[in-house]
Amino acid sequence: SSRQQNSCSSCHCATRAITKPGPPGNPKLKDWSKSYADICWTKPTRDGGSPILGYVVEAQKSGTAQWNRINKDLIKMCAYRVPGLVEGMEYRIRIRAANQVGESEPRELPETILAKDILVPPEVVVDVSCRDALTVRAGQIISLICRVKGRPDPEITWTKDARALSRDKRTEINSSFPLCELVISDAIRSDYGKYAICAKNSSGQAQATIVVNVLDTPGPCQNLKTAYATKKSSGTTIVLEADVFGKPMPRVTWKRNDDNLKSGEGQLITQQRHHFQLEISNVTKEHTGTYTVLAENASGSKTAEIQVNVLGEIMVAQFHITLLPFLVHVKPQ
Repeated sequence: SSRQQNSCSSCHCATRAITKPGPPGNPKLKDWSKSYADICWTKPTRDGGSPILGYVVEAQKSGTAQWNRINKDLIKMCAYRVPGLVEGMEYRIRIRAANQVGESEPRELPETILAKDILVPPEVVVDVSCRDALTVRAGQIISLICRVKGRPDPEITWTKDARALSRDKRTEINSSFPLCELVISDAIRSDYGKYAICAKNSSGQAQATIVVNVLDTPGPCQNLKTAYATKKSSGTTIVLEADVFGKPMPRVTWKRNDDNLKSGEGQLITQQRHHFQLEISNVTKEHTGTYTVLAENASGSKTAEIQVNVLGEIMVAQFHITLLPFLVHVKPQ
């Protein structure tokens, strides 16, 4: 008889009834617009003795008693975007859990949903990688990244020095909200400037600016020349001149036979924008030598040379330019 009891009890355990699951828990409205609603929920506390296969979402328009099933196939996740809402209509939403026996009792969202767009004025935040200013070398990629918020999605416009930018061979404009990016490949010196992003929607607009610096090697020393003043009783004066360009503006050093020259003791060094000048008074044979103009900035350096020979009262100057050929007219005293 004990064997019969054990057999019966095991039989009873094997045939325990499987039931429908309990309803989903904690339904919430996460987001919405005039055409959809994003909802989420948690798994039922009771699965009815069978795994939960998925969920069913139902909607009811205000003013009607009918509940319509929204999803054709069971929803596997505990989240869903309810599509097909009509702008201006109010809806009630509920969710059911399903297992192999059937569907649970519904769990309804605590609030009704009014199908309308959420209006949020735009907000623009510049990424830390390029905040305030970005410095690149010529030939590198300029990447300006911003995070843009707003409802509805704002219209994005990029400008450089107040002129609108558009896509071209070197320029890409990508907007995948919240990320908005302007990419300029193979940077050149003229890409330097103030860039601005403007985000605009029906609720307002916002903008941010980024200054871009492009470092390039100094340009060749141009119009390097020497000029001779008429001999005076106090001695002869020689003037060496050079035009130097670069971004950022190069630092210019004058040298004679590799020794740095400074203003003072018969030497005067002046600068007017891109024009540099070395004036040497009371020239003697000791001023014979190789004079060098050295232009340096963060991206590199360039040099140009001139050979000055002082022979009695006649000076001979010859150029040795490392960058561009120059025509030099030398006028003896």
